Amino acid sequence: MNIFLDVLKILAGFTGLGIFAYKIYIELKGYVRTSVKVIQNDNPIQIFTEIENSSRKFKRVIDNAFVIVSPELEDILVVGQKINNVLKISNTICKTNDFENFKLSEPTYIDNCIVIIPLQFYFSENIQIGDETLTYSCSLNRTLLEKGNYSVRFYIFGESRLHRSTQALLVIK
Repeated sequence: MNIFLDVLKILAGFTGLGIFAYKIYIELKGYVRTSVKVIQNDNPIQIFTEIENSSRKFKRVIDNAFVIVSPELEDILVVGQKINNVLKISNTICKTNDFENFKLSEPTYIDNCIVIIPLQFYFSENIQIGDETLTYSCSLNRTLLEKGNYSVRFYIFGESRLHRSTQALLVIK
């Protein structure tokens, strides 16, 4: 009976170590949570963004953040290449990670159907994001876009990490 209890204690100890190691891993490698919402009461349209860092110990650094508004069914890589051309960036867009170089100081409207809105609040005003939730709202002038369904994508790029993005729907009638 003593051997059984000793084995059970050892297994419990290894289980506890495993859980502890997993918690440390989550703290070190966990991504921030993002969300975007579109509020369409009137003109201008309001875009509400949110970043949450749930890590209690590690601060996160955001290098770039922006919103891209584009036709819902248009390939985002095609949209990215159009933005790339307007911003005169020499990269070829092969994947959304290549959007990291989309750095601008004011909203840019392209062909009455694409808008990129920089969100400098996240990377200029906030050097690091601690155990907190940051929110930022921006406006979008509906009269500068054609009628139709649009994807509103919120992108953030952080220090030595893959980007995060999330999407909401905008309908302009």
